[in-house]
Amino acid sequence: MTGGTHYEIFFKKHAKASWALHEAKNDRDTAIRAAHKLVRSVDGSSVRVTKEKFDEQHRVFKSVPVWESGAETMGDVKEKTGESKLPCLTPDDLSLPHARDTIFRVLQQWLERMKVIPMELLHRADLVESLEASGTDLQHAVQKVAIARAQTDDASVAKLVKQLNELIQNSLSRIYGDVRKKRLPTYPQDKNFATVVNDLFEKNTSSYLLRAVIVDHLKAEKSYDAKLNAVLALSDNLPEAADPHEYARAEIDSFLGEIIRFEAGFDALLANAKIWGRRWNV
Repeated sequence: MTGGTHYEIFFKKHAKASWALHEAKNDRDTAIRAAHKLVRSVDGSSVRVTKEKFDEQHRVFKSVPVWESGAETMGDVKEKTGESKLPCLTPDDLSLPHARDTIFRVLQQWLERMKVIPMELLHRADLVESLEASGTDLQHAVQKVAIARAQTDDASVAKLVKQLNELIQNSLSRIYGDVRKKRLPTYPQDKNFATVVNDLFEKNTSSYLLRAVIVDHLKAEKSYDAKLNAVLALSDNLPEAADPHEYARAEIDSFLGEIIRFEAGFDALLANAKIWGRRWNV
């Protein structure tokens, strides 16, 4: 959605449904083709395409209907003039559970192709570079989040896209900067996990650094099965002291939760459960 103009597709599934923003496109013809296909897919539905052009003088988007079809017309479209209200405002916010859940949902196919989890993406510059290079994967992910948020915000899709892109650029700058300045600790081969955790906990209780260590440990694992086993092995070697133990256990749980969200990771968990069951005659 460059140049201050894009096209929004509004959809109404049936007479009792409400109009909802379905998708946004950069190109007029592409938007109309998508809308035409959409309305034909559901009997009794209605669709409208609007051109959203940014008014530099008044700093708002002006909405102009360009095509509509179906049982009902939409009526006047209310201009969205409010500010975007994203729940994530800083790079640290992207590591929160709801943000990682969003990353999983909008980038699941890319993550599965790379055989990684959201937490790895947030701590590995090489993965960030690959995602940036993919072009459309990142662009589509931003668009999905912006459209979903526009359903409840009084902000336009374009404003939300702009804020999301700023958040992403800040996050990328942080990752690249931390790697370049060697701020992120790696997993030392001559120490066990409990010792690594204790050392980190004494110096800095930031979960960001502990996650970086775990991510570095997983870097060599090229499947969700291998990642699951690697994290389970770490979970068997936690510190004994209560505070560092909880510090590590919380992050281990987060990594395990992300791995088993993927079908291959969940299958690996079930396979492990069967092995444990035979071992203990369960």
